Amino acid sequence: GRKRGMARSGSFPPRVRSVLPESLPGFSSCPRSRAREVNSAAAGRFHSDPAAITGKHLRDLFPAPVAAQHLDGIRRVIVSKTAIHHEICEKFPTGTVWVDVRLSPVVDDTGTVVGVLGRSDDITGRKHADATLKATLDRLSSLESTINKGPAVAMTFQPVNGDISNIRMKMVSENVRIFGYDPEEFLAGEMEYEKIIHPHDIGWLLPAFTQAVRSGTDRGRYEFRIFTRAGEIRWMDTTLWVERTGDGTISQLQAVGG
Repeated sequence: GRKRGMARSGSFPPRVRSVLPESLPGFSSCPRSRAREVNSAAAGRFHSDPAAITGKHLRDLFPAPVAAQHLDGIRRVIVSKTAIHHEICEKFPTGTVWVDVRLSPVVDDTGTVVGVLGRSDDITGRKHADATLKATLDRLSSLESTINKGPAVAMTFQPVNGDISNIRMKMVSENVRIFGYDPEEFLAGEMEYEKIIHPHDIGWLLPAFTQAVRSGTDRGRYEFRIFTRAGEIRWMDTTLWVERTGDGTISQLQAVGG
């Protein structure tokens, strides 16, 4: 017989449908893994409408490997009767998509799982940003190691709210000591980098680089003078460049010179 708690139409009760707002991609699936209810956001991912998707098996909607991932999650929810949250890499002929998937069991009055409610969010952009950030950090770690073995000095600055005209120092390589300075002086804020740049150069250096970046050039080479702790003047041949996140926001400014 029909399980108690199910609407006569075969769809989920209104209280279940109410957790599928149109702005969030979501679906409800029966234990046989056919889409029973699909909102417009979810259907939009298939360039279709909810009516065309409803009733289809997941194998009809996704390539076999992708469907297998989703089916495995649904089976886990049905068996455990508990919600799960995981990330899935969906590989399509047109490209790879990462989705954050949340699945919850829908049970009737007897405790039997009569469906699975799902919500998925496209996190491809975030994954790309994470990968870019990791690659950047790996490069910086390697760069710092190399620089500390040679005469060049490296510095990393954090822009405030993405504005490179307002920056704070995050890292300075150990060999800044060749100029008589201690790295901790800069990191603790006891010594400001502006104070060691010649006053005739500080006025044009950062504004020139800022203007270049705003004009579409993220990398530049500049010559300017600094003071050593002993008061000597040294010329620096320095490369400056910015690192960006996946959405194009400037995350940090790099400087390597000697």
